[in-house]
Amino acid sequence: MINGKKIVALCCPTISEQQCHQYIVSLNKYISSDDCRLLVFTATSDLYFDSPTQHGEAAIFDLINYDTTDAVIIFEERIKAAYVINEIIEKANAHNIPCIVLGQKHEGTVNAEFNFEKGFRLTVEHVLDVHGVKRPHFMAGMKGNDFSESRKNVFMDICKSRGISVDDSMISYGDFWAEPAQLATEELLKRPELPEAVICANDAMAIAVTNTLIENGVRVPDDVIVTGFDGIEDIKYSVPRITSCMCSYEKMAKKTADILKSMLDGEPVPETTLITPTLILSESCGCSKDAPLNAADNISDISNRFYRFRSEERQMYQMSSRILTCKTVNEAAELLKSYDLYDMNCVLKSECIDPSIDPVSGGTAGYGETVLEFLETDCHRKNGLVSFRTADYLPDFEEMLNSHDTPIIFCGLNLTEIPLGYCCFHFHNYEIVNYVKAEQTVSALNNAISGFRNMRYHRYLMNQIEEMYRLDALTSLYNRSGFIREYRRRTTAGTPGINKMTVIMADLDGLKKINDSYGHDEGDFALKTAADAMRQCCPEDTLCVRFGGDEMLAVYFGTLDEKKVKADFEKFFEERNASSGKPYKVSASVGIYECSIMEEINFDELVKRADKLMYFDKAKKKLLRST
Repeated sequence: MINGKKIVALCCPTISEQQCHQYIVSLNKYISSDDCRLLVFTATSDLYFDSPTQHGEAAIFDLINYDTTDAVIIFEERIKAAYVINEIIEKANAHNIPCIVLGQKHEGTVNAEFNFEKGFRLTVEHVLDVHGVKRPHFMAGMKGNDFSESRKNVFMDICKSRGISVDDSMISYGDFWAEPAQLATEELLKRPELPEAVICANDAMAIAVTNTLIENGVRVPDDVIVTGFDGIEDIKYSVPRITSCMCSYEKMAKKTADILKSMLDGEPVPETTLITPTLILSESCGCSKDAPLNAADNISDISNRFYRFRSEERQMYQMSSRILTCKTVNEAAELLKSYDLYDMNCVLKSECIDPSIDPVSGGTAGYGETVLEFLETDCHRKNGLVSFRTADYLPDFEEMLNSHDTPIIFCGLNLTEIPLGYCCFHFHNYEIVNYVKAEQTVSALNNAISGFRNMRYHRYLMNQIEEMYRLDALTSLYNRSGFIREYRRRTTAGTPGINKMTVIMADLDGLKKINDSYGHDEGDFALKTAADAMRQCCPEDTLCVRFGGDEMLAVYFGTLDEKKVKADFEKFFEERNASSGKPYKVSASVGIYECSIMEEINFDELVKRADKLMYFDKAKKKLLRST
C-alpha cells in the first residue's frame, strides 16, 4: 500500500494487443472504485524465445516492490516463459501477497481461466444440433498443441455422441494461421465431396477458410457452414461475418476484480474460477442477417492509426540517430525533450553513466538499489539526472498515484540480457494508440540508448588508447610524443600576458645503484617518486614529461622562483623518504632555465641548457658528499 492506495501489480507483456488492452482498461475500471491503483509491468514481446534479449526484457518484473504491493495478477497467456511466471509467484508467496494467475493453476495461487472446452462444445453442438450437419470437418491448429488437441477431442466426442463416425479424414491442420489454413482448404476442395461444415479452432483460420471457399465458387453458408473461435475483432468485418465463440476479457476482468476484492478482504475464494465464452451467432452459419457494419469508419480509423504510426516511426528513427552523436547522458536527456514524447518518465541504471563499462559484457543484473531519472516529460523537474531509490519507482511516484486514475505502465529497457532501465507511462486516457506508442517508444529508446552507450564506450576506448600513446605507463607523465604535441599546441595558441618560459630538468640520483642493490621494482618506485615530485613541486598547469630513462622534464609558461622550486623538491623527497620505510633514499638533481618566449631558441637547445644546469647541480651534490 502507498499513501492509502492498495497497489495491484499486473504482469502482462504486449499491452497493445487487443485482448490485453481490453483487460487492462476493464480491470482498472472495476478495481479503482475500491481505492486500488493498477501498475502494469510489461514487455514488448511475449518472451517466447529463450534468448539473451528475453532475459533482459523479463527483468522488468524484478522491479515490482513486494513491500508496497498488495496483490499480483499474472496474465499467463501473454508470458510464454515458464521460469518468469514461477519467479513472480515465488516472490509473491514469500511476501504473503495474494497472487492470481489468468490461466493454469499454480501452487500458491488462485486462477481464473476461460473454459475453452465448454465454449468450443457450444460451437460444435450448435452446428450439429441446430443446423443438422452430418458431415462436419475440423480445421485444427498445430499438431500436438494442447489447445488444438483439446478442441479436436471435443469435436470427435460430440460427433460420436450424435452417431457420426469419425476418422482422420475429418481433420485438417491450419496451424492457427491464415496461409496454412488456406492450403488445407485447397486440399479439401480436391475431394469429390465437400463437408457440410468446417469448424475451425480459431477465427484467423475461419476467415481464411471462408475466403478460400468463396474464391473457388463455394457459397458460405449455403454450401458449407464455417465457424471460428476466440471472437477477435476481425470477424465483424469479414464477408460473411463469422460465427464464433468470444472469450470476453471484459468479463475476465470483472471476475478478477471480484476475486481480488474477496482476497484483500480476507474472504475465501475458490482455487479455480472458470469463465464460459459466449457463443456469437452470425452469417457464416446462417443464423444472423444483421445490418452490415460501417466498414468505412473502421478503415478510416485503421488508416489514421497507420499514418500516425509511420509518422512516429520516422520521428523515433531520427531521435535514435541523433542520440548517437551525444557525448554525455545529460546531453542525450536534453535532446529527448525536443521530441513528441508525453506522459512518460525514463529511468536509467546508475551504471549507465559510467562510460568505462563495456555495454555488451559489462553491467549487472537487476536495477540496483538506486537509479537515475533520465527524462521527465512534464518538464517541471530541474535539469540534470535525479537519483532516487529503485523501490520508489519514480521520484514523485506518490504524487502521481494521487493525480492519475489510469493504469501506470512500466516497460524495461535492455541491451541483450543486461537491463538498462525502464520507462513509465501514465497516459490520461485509455486509447489503444497510446499503448502502441508506448511499445514503439521503448523499442526506439532501446536502440537509441544502447547505441549511445556503444558509441560512448568506443570513444572511451579511443581515449584510453590515446592516453597509452600520450602518457608514460610507469609515471603517468607525458611521454615524449605526447609532450611534443601538447608543447606545440601551447606555443602555437600562446597565453595572453605571458612572455617568459621556465624549463626544469630533474634527473634521479643513483638509480643504477637502487636497481642493482634492491631490484628493478624498487627502481620503479624511485622513478614514480621522482615523477610525483615533479607534479607536486611545479604549478598545476606545468607540462611534465618523462624525457629519458631517469630524466624528468617540465615546462612552465611563466616565471618561477628557482630557490623555492629546489627547496620544494628537497622537502618532498625528505618527507617521502621518511614515510616510505625504504632502505635507500630517493633524490634528484634539478636544473632550471628561464628564457623569453620570444627568443628564437629551438626546444632542443632549451633542453640542453636546462640539462647543463641539472648536471651542474648533480656535480655540486657529489662534491658536497665527498667533503
